[in-house]
Amino acid sequence: MGLLHFKYHNTNCFALRSSIPEEYLAIDAGWPRTLREYQRNLKALGADFRSLRYCLATHFHMDHAGLVGEFLATPSHSPDSVSYICPEAEAIVGELCPLDQIMNDPASLEDWERLRTKGARRIFPSHAGFFEI
Repeated sequence: MGLLHFKYHNTNCFALRSSIPEEYLAIDAGWPRTLREYQRNLKALGADFRSLRYCLATHFHMDHAGLVGEFLATPSHSPDSVSYICPEAEAIVGELCPLDQIMNDPASLEDWERLRTKGARRIFPSHAGFFEI
């Protein structure tokens, strides 16, 4: 079968077998800080965690995207804007207003403070040069 399924912490997770032997697409990556449990579940189904090549999160709640990093709502640009924080303290921030361009925008300042609090240090915007905070 091309689709593997396991459930943990009340979340269904899937691994879809690729046309390339022993490669999988993870669909929903589970809870933060549960990597070992996620690996054990895959192994029990005969798949090696190292064979996961990509991950698709059906939506960005902790129980579906927690192991791929942290997604943080940063709605100062638009209500649906999110930023992604990698475990290495790098953040992809999309179109957040650059810090040096914020004048009188409390919502933008709140987004940047939330990113700092979550540990973001190296910033990767969509339309500007990379920088550190």
